[in-house]
Amino acid sequence: VANTFFYLFGLINNEWLALLIYIYFFLSVYLFYIKKFFDIRNIDSAKDFIIFSFLTYPILFNVDRANLDMYVFLLVLGFVVFFQKGRFVISSIFLSIAIAMKLYPAIFILMFFKEKKYKEVIITITFTLFFSMISLISYYDSFSNNLQWMFSALQGFNQSYSGAAGLQ
Repeated sequence: VANTFFYLFGLINNEWLALLIYIYFFLSVYLFYIKKFFDIRNIDSAKDFIIFSFLTYPILFNVDRANLDMYVFLLVLGFVVFFQKGRFVISSIFLSIAIAMKLYPAIFILMFFKEKKYKEVIITITFTLFFSMISLISYYDSFSNNLQWMFSALQGFNQSYSGAAGLQ
């Protein structure tokens, strides 16, 4: 799913424009969310807004590196917002897209178990598989060849970075 996401930005012919749109969209959504919680007419709230907006992980690391994690972060943020509002099905869809992009957000499935929302666990797993399969089907080759290519690329990554060659 991450490759499909990057493919969409790759359709923009100018790489600098693609990067600006990539970062601008993230910043707009992120700052909109942060602004909802601060009344910036108050000087202390304005300072807090600046600190929470520009001196946190999503900005310092992700915008600096233009990493995919910034969008995974937004998806997890969407999951948390809808989870807190009790809109569990929508939150599970946000979580499933995040998991389909990177595996580590899967830890948040435990929140569904804590709330005894087993149907949402199944929805999350189903949609994660669905988004992953649709993504693999959309590539140039067949589904099975794309799946083999993905596992072989992961194996190569593991050999390069988990062995002695990856220490540097």
